[in-house]
Amino acid sequence: EYLKQDNDRVVLVAEEGDIPYLIHLLDSGLPIIREKAVDAVSILAQSDFCRQSLTIENAHAPLIRLLETGTPVAKEKAAEALRGITYSRESAYAVAALGGIASLVDICKKGTPAAQAMAAGTLRNLATNEEIRRRLAEENAIPILINLVTSGTLLAQEFAAEALQNLAAGDERFKLVIARQGGLQCLMRYLNRVASSKGQEAAIKALRNLADSAVNAKALVSAGYLSQLAIILNTGTSTVQELAATAICHLSCSLDVRKALGEAGCIPPLTRMLEAKNSTQQETAAQALSSLLLHNSNRKEFYKEEKGISHLVQMLDPRNQNISKSFPISALLALSASNNCRKRILSAGARQHLEKLAEMDVAGAKKTLDKIGGNRLRNIFHRYIS
Repeated sequence: EYLKQDNDRVVLVAEEGDIPYLIHLLDSGLPIIREKAVDAVSILAQSDFCRQSLTIENAHAPLIRLLETGTPVAKEKAAEALRGITYSRESAYAVAALGGIASLVDICKKGTPAAQAMAAGTLRNLATNEEIRRRLAEENAIPILINLVTSGTLLAQEFAAEALQNLAAGDERFKLVIARQGGLQCLMRYLNRVASSKGQEAAIKALRNLADSAVNAKALVSAGYLSQLAIILNTGTSTVQELAATAICHLSCSLDVRKALGEAGCIPPLTRMLEAKNSTQQETAAQALSSLLLHNSNRKEFYKEEKGISHLVQMLDPRNQNISKSFPISALLALSASNNCRKRILSAGARQHLEKLAEMDVAGAKKTLDKIGGNRLRNIFHRYIS
């Protein structure tokens, strides 16, 4: 109770308290003592200041034993403590080496709802380490996590989705295993129903990583994922919208998919994102558009957006060094295939920006300038006045 009242007290206990003795109490013969001790350790484990001390004193082993033999309350608090300390790579490897993965998976499968959430959060942390992912798969963690995304508490669903996201960040095999176990459909359903932006972020990131596999990307397109992304682009928070745009960048690798994304309604919200105050969001929108605009029907749709071209041109301004020029240049180069778009690009003042960027040897600037006719018009003008 003392620790729960003030974070400064947590630091005080870490500095002046007897953490080794507290860890020793985790193996007490009295269940009530173990519960009190693990409750205190779980609080200390949420503090960056205290995690290193718990790792140095090897708190992992008694915490894993509590996962296996403790009361339901003790198991929940042990899982919470492990979630805290496994943010560090050293602790993650220690938990894996001590056989903690099997115990955590078992908690995810049969523990109390609160314990399941904490265990899923710990598995999420472990899955950030490439060498540990294989162990997670061997312990059958993937179907258990997929089930938690479907049936766990809100926090368990979020942690399980993040664990799948981390598992899908590595080897192609894990991406395919998750898909075969029903992970694509599960995450799409989760994305449809979850209300929190954090949950939406977890689902989109997981699906984005899974879509790095061509087989999975094709399955997602067939399952209607593109329409989901279009809805999120229109209704999500700015962070979620940016993630959706990033997902589009991952998916738009063929003309058919680019056309489908346009038909799903992605062009207008991506165009609005070019107006974002955040330069990263502007760049992400420009990157997505640079791919989508390679399809003629999307160029026609983009032309209807009155301010779209002018926003891309503004991003070219060499004075604005916060924005990479490669994606707006690529988008304008794609638009230059249309006569109407070329005229609008020139009238928006692109020539002067592209000339400066070409002088600076920025990739694509000279090619785009030539394509829109900027150099040709300048040469005609020079011949006329000479």
